[in-house]
Amino acid sequence: MLYSCNQAGSFLARLGRPEVSHCLGGLEQYSAAYEEAGEQAAEMRRVYHQARSGEQDLNHMSSVAPRIPPHTSATMTDQQVIPKKGSPKVNAFRQAKSSAQG
Repeated sequence: MLYSCNQAGSFLARLGRPEVSHCLGGLEQYSAAYEEAGEQAAEMRRVYHQARSGEQDLNHMSSVAPRIPPHTSATMTDQQVIPKKGSPKVNAFRQAKSSAQG
């Protein structure tokens, strides 16, 4: 699972896709058991921020890579990419989930 999370996350990060936050969260959890997972998450976050700021290295995929215009959200903080436990986004998700189940 660690390998899959790293590979998928690296690809999403290079494309500048916000879905990379799920892979970053998984790697952060794995970092408790595997030290390299934390390093991989930091590298993935760096690549993601580069892609969002327009510094893409996807020349071999230029026909299918999205062209992301640089804008203010290119400087997203870690809290915007990965909501911390107890944040409004996480709390809203948990409330919606519990009301759907109940």
